Amino acid sequence: MAHRSATVLAVDPGTSFGLCVLRGEEVLFLGSAELTALTPSGRLDDLWDWLFQMAAWRPELLVLEGYSFNRQGKGSFTLAEFGGVIKLFAGAASWKILLVAPQSLKKFVVGRGSGGKGAAKVEKVEVALNVMKRWGVEVTTEHQADAYGLARLGMNVLVPGFETLTVPQREVVAVYGVKIEEAGGKVTLK
Repeated sequence: MAHRSATVLAVDPGTSFGLCVLRGEEVLFLGSAELTALTPSGRLDDLWDWLFQMAAWRPELLVLEGYSFNRQGKGSFTLAEFGGVIKLFAGAASWKILLVAPQSLKKFVVGRGSGGKGAAKVEKVEVALNVMKRWGVEVTTEHQADAYGLARLGMNVLVPGFETLTVPQREVVAVYGVKIEEAGGKVTLK
């Protein structure tokens, strides 16, 4: 059974992405990066290398922000490829995977769901401000803020009673905790 020293890896995927590794309350890694290789396969290789580095912390759970279904265009295909590489790596490493909808992440960090069309940029700033205010963690990009929020959500799913939660946070944790149990602790789908 997981305990307070459990380790969670969280990924906010994209060509600009965020990564966070938490072991209990300790932030082992919090960063963001750009996948700048000139070819699509080069970017996927670079992502694999980042995941390989994160594997050194031996996380029990990978928390991945799910796809935004409002997103259109060729960027959505790239995001899907990144998600596929991340899931493939997690499977090879035998990590549990928790796929979190963007609206659920926002509710967990900010306390309410999405504001609808056109609110995305404001909401990203709101998430970053809430991460800094609630947990005292300094973030320099929206991707770091998302990754940290995902890691906290994952830690609360993995370790019941990890921290005192607000009502909206308890609602989100309850939904995703059930998904992990229903999947036998392996993989959850949205």
